[in-house]
Amino acid sequence: MYSGEGEDVPFCETLYPTGNVEDWLLEVERVMRDSLKAIIEEALEDYPQVPRTEWVLKWPGQVVIAGCQTFWTAEVSSTLQDGHLPDLYQNLLSQLADLVSLVRGKLTKLGRMVLSALIVIEVHARDVVAKDGGRGGEERE
Repeated sequence: MYSGEGEDVPFCETLYPTGNVEDWLLEVERVMRDSLKAIIEEALEDYPQVPRTEWVLKWPGQVVIAGCQTFWTAEVSSTLQDGHLPDLYQNLLSQLADLVSLVRGKLTKLGRMVLSALIVIEVHARDVVAKDGGRGGEERE
C-alpha cells in the first residue's frame, strides 16, 4: 500500500487478481486490514524495546499515531488507578520535548509530517491530563 505522501506498507501476503473484480477487490481489502493489523502488532511490541525518538521514525505515520495513543491510554488508565497523575504529566512534557527536538533536526518531508501530526495529538493528550489534575496546580505551558 502506498500513500499519497510516498509512505508504504507492505502486504502480508501476495495477491493475484483473478475472477470477478468484486471478489478480488474484497481480497485486497482483507489483505490491507490484515497487513495493518500485523504491522500495528509488531510496532506495539517494538515500542518498549526502542527509544521513543527512534520508534516514531521507524514506523508508518498512522501506525505511530495509533501506537502512541495506545500507550498513552494504557499509561493514563494505570496512572488514574495509582493516583500519580502529576508524574504522568511530567513524563508527557518530556516526551513532547523529545518530539520537538526531533522536528527541529534534519528529517525527511514525510518524517516531519508524521511528527507534526503526532505533536498536535500529544499536545491535546497533555492538556487532557493537565485538565484532570496532572499539573499539580502548575500553570499550563
